[in-house]
Formats: sequence, structure tokens, C-alpha cells
Amino acid sequence: MGATLAAQRDEPQDAELAELRTLAETAGAEVVGQPITQKLQAPNPAYYIGKGKLAAVQEAVREHQADLVLFDDELSPSQQRNLEQALRTKIVDRPTLILDIFAQRARSREGRLQVNLAQYQYLLPRLSNLWAEFSRTGGGIGTRGGPGEQELERERRRIRKRIQDLQDEIEQVRRQRGVHRRERAELGFPLVALVGYTNAGKSTLLNALTGAKALAIQAPFATLDPTVRKAKLPAGQEFLLSDTVGFIRKLPTTLVAAFRATLEELHEADLLLQVVDISEEAAEDRLYWVRDTLADIGLAAKPVVTALNKVDRLPPDRPIDYSHFEHPVAISAATGQGLDRLLDKIQERLVAGYMPVRLKLPLAEGRLRELFRRRGVIERERYTASHVDIEGRISRRLAGLFAAYSA
Repeated sequence: MGATLAAQRDEPQDAELAELRTLAETAGAEVVGQPITQKLQAPNPAYYIGKGKLAAVQEAVREHQADLVLFDDELSPSQQRNLEQALRTKIVDRPTLILDIFAQRARSREGRLQVNLAQYQYLLPRLSNLWAEFSRTGGGIGTRGGPGEQELERERRRIRKRIQDLQDEIEQVRRQRGVHRRERAELGFPLVALVGYTNAGKSTLLNALTGAKALAIQAPFATLDPTVRKAKLPAGQEFLLSDTVGFIRKLPTTLVAAFRATLEELHEADLLLQVVDISEEAAEDRLYWVRDTLADIGLAAKPVVTALNKVDRLPPDRPIDYSHFEHPVAISAATGQGLDRLLDKIQERLVAGYMPVRLKLPLAEGRLRELFRRRGVIERERYTASHVDIEGRISRRLAGLFAAYSA
């Protein structure tokens, strides 16, 4: 069931419903019949959809003997309950569907912790809403403090305790990840973070640029756990390439909050490598959702290079309008097309963020000279009997190592 609110950004309805079908199939559902859609000024408080559409859904459920109906938006507890009573079948909304896929995909301890936290955080307010409704309808003399109230209150306390325990465990993971980040920073490697809509080809690009063997399959949220690998720029300097969880339209806020420890990798990045599946008709709209999510987590100002991926799948009569993208490069991660140009662009954008320096390095400081050669850009170099004069550019995270030798 797809419903578009008039206040929402327009996106091709076909693309929305195709994505919902893919998510359903990824979760293990068999999709039957044709989707039913409705454009709404505001959701119906009781059923989300209007009564006319509700009758159409009832007929479709009977015709196909469906035991599950999916809604492409978030439902309130009362809407879900009313729909289940009216349709006599299980109702699943979009956040629940995405959380289910994440639960299936989580492999590492960190991933499972984050998914469990998101599930409980999504459940708690819904439980609270149900309790509020119970109080209104069942409250009064002779009912307060009864078995139902006590049971709901016990369940709420249990969930809050579980949320706190999960947050404590994730905080430990966060601190460990912070130690690893500091160790990497001390080595001076620039960090480039892959971001993009789910299934845009981020893992395939990571493998192509680094020789890694990260899981890369044609399915939403194929990988949830962050992967960091070394890659090399055209000038010979090494950099770290980090892959993170893919974004998606209407990503549940509980997931964004739960994956804070993972998304901190993005905050540490010197550059975001934004991957767009340019073969998708909805590519620009999906880019909007990625940019919106990045803005929500405070990353709108990060330097960006955009990899317009899967050009090998682009119909020949569909030219690319490069004006919609930041520092774009057309590539195919699967075939290798355009990867040299992409590395050139990454190098250009990284170096643009470096600070200019003039150094007088003693010849005895061979280690620092080699570090500058491997991590920075030497524009001019002149040797004397006692030292070497260097003009060039270096990342700000390494500049402090050379401050004592400024000319």
C-alpha cells in the first residue's frame, strides 16, 4: 500500500513502489497483486488511508488471500490495530520492514547491538501510546492499578532497562572505535567515506579501489558493518576508504540514532565519496534523500566527490545532466570504467583541503621527510649541506608534526 502525502517531496510513484517491493522481497515476503496508492493531504487518524481505499484493500486481501499488508509509511499504534481489525490480516509499516531487514543483515556484535537498540526504541513509544489509550478507555474507579496496567508498566520498565543496557554496550564500542580512529589519525592517512543510497554500489566500488573482498550483492542493506581499507592516489599517497551503511527514503529515525557510533566515521572523514546509481530513473530524488540525511546528522558542509555509478547500465538515449551533482565523475565500479578519473578527482579535492607550508627540515630528520613525501604534496624541494627546504601542502591533522620546522 503506497500513500504519498501532499507535503512530501514528489518522487516517481513507480520508483517508490518498486523500492517497497524490493524491500518486501528482501525481507522474505512474496508480493502478490497490484499496489494500491492514494495521495493524501493528511493521514486518516483511524486508518491512515481513506475509507474508500480501505474497501479496495479489503477486496485485494480477499482476492489474493494475503496474510500481510505493507504500508509505505509509519503507522500509529491505533492505525495499525484498526487496520488489522478491518482487514483481518497482519499489518507492517515501512519502519518495521526496514528494521526487520537490518535484523537479518546484522552480522557483527556491534551491528546486532545497534539493530536491537533501534527495535526497542521504535517499540517503546508505541507501547506508551497503547498504554495512554488503555488509560483513557479503561481507567476509572475499580480499574486503576489493575492487572493490565501493572503488566504494561512492567513491560515498559523492562524495555527501558534493555535500552539502557544496549546503550551502555554501544558506548563501549564507540570508545573502542574512537581509539582506532585516533590511531589511524596519528598515521596521517586521509580518510574518505563512502556514502549513498542503499544498493548504489558502494561495496563494489570499495572492492574496485582497494582490492578488498567486501560483500557486494544486488540487495538493500547487504552490508551493515563498517569496512575500512587502504587505497592509493595517482601521486602515490595512500588514503583510507571507509564503507558505511546505506541510506534510504524515510529511514527510521531510531536507526539513525542507533547507528550513531558507526556514522561517527563520517564525521572524521576528510572527504565524502557520494555514490549514485545513475542508471536509476529516480537517481536525483534518491540523492535528495541522501543529502537530507547527511544534513540531519550535521554533514552538509563536508567536501564531496560524486561517483555516478553504473554508467554501463545507462540507456544510450539518456544523457547525464552533470549540473545536479557535486564534483561528479561517471564510473562503473563493476567494469572499472572511469576509476582513474575518479581517483584524480579524489586527489584534487583532498589536496584542496591541505594547508600550504614552507619547511626547513634537517637532513637528520629523514623520517619526517619521508612522511611528508608519502602523505603530503611536495611542490618545490631544495637540498643544502645541512637541511632540505620544502614548499608544499600537508593535511591539517599532520601539520603539527612539522610546526617546529616552519621556515
